[in-house]
Amino acid sequence: MQKVNLEKIIGNNKYLILITIISTLWLAFEYIFFGKNSYVTMFDMGDCCLPINIMARNELFNEGIFFWNKYIKTGVDLMSNGFIWFSLTNFVLPSIIFGGWTGYAISKLFGFFISFYFTYKLSKETFNFSATSSLWAAAMYSFIAGGNYETEGLISKPLFPMTIYLLLYISNNVSINKFKLIFTSLLAVLYSFSSLIIWDGFSLVIFFIFGYIFSTKKKEFIKIYFLFFLIVIFFQLIFLTPIILNSLNSHRQDSEFILLDRYKSLLNIIAHKHYQNNLFYLFIFNFFSSILVFFREWGRENSEKNLKIIFLLIIFCLICALIFPIMQLFIKDYLSVIKVLRADTILQIAYPFFLCLYASYLFNDKELKKKNILIILILFFFIN
Repeated sequence: MQKVNLEKIIGNNKYLILITIISTLWLAFEYIFFGKNSYVTMFDMGDCCLPINIMARNELFNEGIFFWNKYIKTGVDLMSNGFIWFSLTNFVLPSIIFGGWTGYAISKLFGFFISFYFTYKLSKETFNFSATSSLWAAAMYSFIAGGNYETEGLISKPLFPMTIYLLLYISNNVSINKFKLIFTSLLAVLYSFSSLIIWDGFSLVIFFIFGYIFSTKKKEFIKIYFLFFLIVIFFQLIFLTPIILNSLNSHRQDSEFILLDRYKSLLNIIAHKHYQNNLFYLFIFNFFSSILVFFREWGRENSEKNLKIIFLLIIFCLICALIFPIMQLFIKDYLSVIKVLRADTILQIAYPFFLCLYASYLFNDKELKKKNILIILILFFFIN
């Protein structure tokens, strides 16, 4: 069989978009063709988010703009639950525009597509991985972020590689300050209404670290990131303020803080086995692939510098997550609201992203070989 040079084929962006569309359609097949009979991948989405979204749509069209969900007990404000009608989080806005189940399917399509495309772009253009390796990284992270089995309504998870890519692109390539201001502001607003900072706040730390390392204009990046950060925090206060106030009455405040339970929850996320067995199998593949890559590349003189950076970022994520419960243990008596926060949220986004990138280097060949085609096709078939 003749070797296929993917570098030339996917060098044309049209072919990359075509591959992304095909992969997206495969991963989102059931949501497109089975509609409301498809498998809802997280219980909170099925028994909470979708019903509230359908209610919000009906009430918006029947009663006009409102901020109060009168159907839960004596009423709950939509902001503190992240269900305000202009939010992308929990698929609210797509559900209001297209209807509950159609909005759900479109949100899944969007998540798979955007995470696949920009993971490939980052892997290829920033890390200089081969097309083969970049495709595999894109396929793995797209499955994790698009499926999003731990926090399905958190759109910021599939948006993670896009946000990094665009922050770098704006700082490195946009020369007119007015355009930098406009593009950064638009990106920040989009991210703000796709995010819930108590779940993905750690991503803001990674955006800065990653961007500062790989930006070719570091001073420009710092300015752009500072603007991005301020806008995100400003808009997130819409959700964060009522969440903090209402958290004082949360059942989680009254629950006992057990350090061992916190670490058990962390182990679930580290092994990708929370809620969905397929993720555990993917983790096993990523884990052993990463070990092979580590022993093959770490000691080599000509080893990729970027590969070492990815490895160190994985370790950084793990260390932060492991330290956080201990910090909570000492602070909880003085700042009780910190008990509501979960250390495993630190590992929801950046950790699986970097693990997918690192493991994908196992396929870092300039030409797609027979064995690589077979492995990728088999795993991509069973991944869904």
